[in-house]
Amino acid sequence: MVDSLDKNRVKICILTSAHLPFDARIFYKEAKTLVKAGYKVILIAQHSKEETVDGVRIVPLPTPKNRFERRTKIVWRLFRLALKEKAQIYHFHDPELIPVGIALKLFGNKVIYDVHEYYSEVIPARCELKRGFKFIRFITNVFIERIPFLIFDLLFFPTYSLEKEHNIPSKSLTLINFPNIENIKESDNSLNWETKKFDIVHLGTITFSGRMKFMLEVARELSKSKKKFKWLFLGISKDLINRVKENYSKNFVEEYIVMVERVPHFEALKYVENSRIGFNYHPYEERFLVSIPMKVFEYMMMALPVVSTALPELKKFLKNDVHASLIDSQDPVRYSEAIKSLLDNSDRALGMAVKAKRLVMEELNWENSEADKLLKAYEKLIQAGDTNDKKKTHSEC
Repeated sequence: MVDSLDKNRVKICILTSAHLPFDARIFYKEAKTLVKAGYKVILIAQHSKEETVDGVRIVPLPTPKNRFERRTKIVWRLFRLALKEKAQIYHFHDPELIPVGIALKLFGNKVIYDVHEYYSEVIPARCELKRGFKFIRFITNVFIERIPFLIFDLLFFPTYSLEKEHNIPSKSLTLINFPNIENIKESDNSLNWETKKFDIVHLGTITFSGRMKFMLEVARELSKSKKKFKWLFLGISKDLINRVKENYSKNFVEEYIVMVERVPHFEALKYVENSRIGFNYHPYEERFLVSIPMKVFEYMMMALPVVSTALPELKKFLKNDVHASLIDSQDPVRYSEAIKSLLDNSDRALGMAVKAKRLVMEELNWENSEADKLLKAYEKLIQAGDTNDKKKTHSEC
């Protein structure tokens, strides 16, 4: 039983070199859940100072100048800081920390690898490789997935499909990125359609040559039939903002597009709440067919009707035209038509938003669905370690 553990004596060290400390999954879901259960939680991440926030002690890493420095100097510093903590369990989030995780295992520690994506598909695609794609995918699969998955004590996956893809049921667990609802009110101003500042919002990082170009094409199609609208792209990089301005006319960008760089999580939700429609698009690639975009559930939580690609994982939870408008197509015209239909029919849009929010508040949220799974997994891992320690003690006697 969880209550039988002396959790105050168990120190958990969460490690990330690539994510910011207040990442939704890392901080608000996992770290805070563990703190509330009574564990001592340390988070080592890029941050300006050492401080304790909501019971989580943040040990800062400096901001790297570039990716090479992050993957060398910063990773080495993270490893040394992690060893100093002398935690019972280390829980890391980035594939570049696999060598750190292996080293911590060699020192006799329990190590959890939190696998955020289908990396053997994601990494070659991000590099935009055409030649050598299959070779890079093979190397990534072997050294970032197959071998490491055999080494670590526990693996967390964000979807059932991704967990099934890797097929290690004895030590894997799916923790879906459903949103936190503890600070979200049942009744708020999010349904005041007329007061919204933005017509469409897309939340999260994207690349120019991939999803950004497609969504701007959707905006162009929408502009043919809807002369006035504002589409907010929130959480994108400065480089992407510059590329959009360089490749699209000034009139088009100024009239229809609003671009904002990354902001803290709860500030981002305020932008979402100030929008009429939440948008999500993914091409039909293997890396996306096993994923769930967290932004969709965050839109729903903030009472936005959603227009999204009909990804297989989303269709498991959402009903088309009830909770969201799910588009089974890669045609930008279809998406623009779905957006226009909702903008032109506020009653239909608000009805969908109410049903979507109710589904998240009652079922598809972290607190009701995933938090207990996380705690039970930790409890099992700790008890297994205690059992092994007792066996060693007896054998030494």
